[in-house]
Amino acid sequence: MTGWGRITASLAKQHTYLNIVGLVGSIDNDFCGTDMTIGADSALHRIMESSEDICSGGDGATLRSRSKGSRLNIVIIAEGAIDKHGQPISSSYVKDLVVERLGYDTRVTVLGHVQRGGTPSAFDRVLSSKMGVEAVVALLEATPETPACVIGLSGNQAMRVPLMECVNMTKEVQKAMNEQRFEEAIQLRGKSFENNWNTYKLLAHQKPAQSKSNHSLAILNVGAPAAGMNAAVRSAVRVSLAHGHRVYTVHDGFEGLSKGMLEEEHWHDVAGWTGQGGSLLGTKRSDFTLQFIFRGYIYDLGAYEGVLQLVEARGRYDELCIPMCVIPATISNNVPGTDFSLGADTAVNAAMESCDKIKQSASGTKRRVFIVETMGGFCGYLATTTGIAVGADAVYIYEEPFNIQDLEAFFTFYIK
Repeated sequence: MTGWGRITASLAKQHTYLNIVGLVGSIDNDFCGTDMTIGADSALHRIMESSEDICSGGDGATLRSRSKGSRLNIVIIAEGAIDKHGQPISSSYVKDLVVERLGYDTRVTVLGHVQRGGTPSAFDRVLSSKMGVEAVVALLEATPETPACVIGLSGNQAMRVPLMECVNMTKEVQKAMNEQRFEEAIQLRGKSFENNWNTYKLLAHQKPAQSKSNHSLAILNVGAPAAGMNAAVRSAVRVSLAHGHRVYTVHDGFEGLSKGMLEEEHWHDVAGWTGQGGSLLGTKRSDFTLQFIFRGYIYDLGAYEGVLQLVEARGRYDELCIPMCVIPATISNNVPGTDFSLGADTAVNAAMESCDKIKQSASGTKRRVFIVETMGGFCGYLATTTGIAVGADAVYIYEEPFNIQDLEAFFTFYIK
């Protein structure tokens, strides 16, 4: 640029180095060094929506056998899929095989660029915002000796990962695939990919154990319903059955348990539960206390408090000396012990979509202010995350006290 006369020699001397920070945008999530790439979650939303639209014409979208009563089966094939011999597996090949061998009416739907369309999901909006901030901070803290890096996601934290290390690892994945070292390729993809793949195989492919154990498990939903409850029940039931345990589901929470409202579950009883909203077992949030199974002992209906009181009562009741586990499920994401609770992400997406509609309506008007109130149970997670996702001008939360003067200063600034 000095030769072109764009900058002076003294300016070029002051800036003799260039720092590079990368953000990975890919719906394929195929870059090593990060749990999620920007765009992957939105693509999953499009795939899920398309699959559910297809399912609307059948009794259920499951991989159970026809002998169990399923009228609809869905097979999802990844682009570029190959068999153990390295031969490509195309959707048309699978379709022809099903028609010829099984005689079923089969259709092929190629999503293509549908996966890239639509509005970004709340997760992608928050992820890209966090990564953008981290990228700028990384550049400001960089020195001439700082190597190029990529902003990745590890757990729930934005991390700086050496660029060349990620590139080399990504190349190693492709090399392992070409050499048919599939197990190694899965490990190179990272723990997140490996865990997802193992979970899918366990829940979809594995059949109930032939030998039975002496263990019995009971599963119940407590408190207000939250998205994901039914998927959690399905997973718990199938994993337990795969290990040979007997599984019971309890209807209507602790109250149903006290009344003996138990039902034994089998492998196909929970088919199709993954995408169902609400609580198929039935749950409710009540303000009253419940006379439980043991006379004279009162239990609160909250899941955390209920299980805590059950544990504390072990000294008086030997029957309670059994393993107990709580899966946090609340749209408010206001419970300890976890970064995310079941239902929180769905709630953020619902709030985000509502705000998007409001913004669309407001785009044709002038001098209007829209105030949106979210739920949260005295926790600012929903409001804060939604604010990032929609680009809100201000977010007021319980954890950060504010007064009327703060509101006045905000509106005065934007009026000017």
